[in-house]
Amino acid sequence: KNKSSSKRRDGADVFDFSDEDFEYQDVYFGGRNFAGQEIVRDKQTQVVLWTMVYYGGIIDKDVTEDLIYDSYLKKCLLEPDEIPARGIPKNLDNETRYENRHIGTGNDIKKFRGHEWIAIKGKTVYELFYIGGLIN
Repeated sequence: KNKSSSKRRDGADVFDFSDEDFEYQDVYFGGRNFAGQEIVRDKQTQVVLWTMVYYGGIIDKDVTEDLIYDSYLKKCLLEPDEIPARGIPKNLDNETRYENRHIGTGNDIKKFRGHEWIAIKGKTVYELFYIGGLIN
């Protein structure tokens, strides 16, 4: 298993991961507000099998990137879930709440869309929209 991260000349951040059969790549632009695309390809044929695009960011000017991205969102995204697109359905940590509403074809990644958000003391401070699926 190999993983790496880099920055392209156009400003995109790139995260790559591969195992024996597949390669995963996440390319995104921005910081406080960001957009990106994730793909999974067959390692041998280099054919793209799956993709997801996303756009989101912090919508409260008083909330820092460190608080949302480093302290809370990363934890929610790393927790295992049945659907490996974005994070778990819900997480409540004191007065901070994460929710992910995944709309798709059951609990799989064939065709889906979703919306995730974080609220602090009942006020939404971050949100992200995503869509994706298998490529035939």
